[in-house]
Amino acid sequence: MKEAQARIVPYIRAGETETVTLLDSIGRRLAEAIQATAPVPHFRRSGMDGFAVRAEDTKGATRTAPVLLDVIETIPGGTVPEKSVQQGTCSRIMTGAAVPDGADAVIMLEMTDEVEKDGKLYTTVKKRDTSVRERFGNRVRSSVRNPAHGSVEEGKRRRGGTSRYFRLPQSKGI
Repeated sequence: MKEAQARIVPYIRAGETETVTLLDSIGRRLAEAIQATAPVPHFRRSGMDGFAVRAEDTKGATRTAPVLLDVIETIPGGTVPEKSVQQGTCSRIMTGAAVPDGADAVIMLEMTDEVEKDGKLYTTVKKRDTSVRERFGNRVRSSVRNPAHGSVEEGKRRRGGTSRYFRLPQSKGI
């Protein structure tokens, strides 16, 4: 197979290129690479549904000795957090939503229980697991996604949906 590919490479020529709208680009391939000039998205986002917390507040959490945190707001996707997470507090957060200031981790919803006490909503963290990422801790799966400068390589096929193949060109006004 490699020999056959090597024999035809000298005869391969780049095809013609054309400029089309982003919506008309579905099913086509990029003629050149696109590089983001700014982080897309421009904020830290949650990689899962759960609670945005300060990792330090969850130390020692177990099923038999859960940590109780005051729920200060709910952050659906597409909204901006209004409150900062402080010691002993947390924010209910949805996948893709902006992580509030003060939070450096997201606890998976499955690792928590909601509790109402004196008419106030709290969450208990039952287990501190790999869904928690400390700033300077062990290498565990990050559930707080930091924005990064992205790129889409030439020759990548543009499909439908909201993948980076759509968001990045759109953010550059293409």
